[in-house]
Amino acid sequence: MNDTWRHAGTEPAIDDMLADPIVHAVMRRDGIGEGEVRAALARARRGAALIVILPATQTGRCPR
Repeated sequence: MNDTWRHAGTEPAIDDMLADPIVHAVMRRDGIGEGEVRAALARARRGAALIVILPATQTGRCPR
């Protein structure tokens, strides 16, 4: 396990988080798998990119 992310201000990489046995235990309890987590992250990234590309002033809509 990578010890660098244990310090404030540094976040672990997704791969490091998904390799953690405690994260696996929580995902198992919640009934979700690694594929679902990665798919949700991909959707969030796409949504964030759209907000940057299409700000509310140009679309007439508020970002979600």
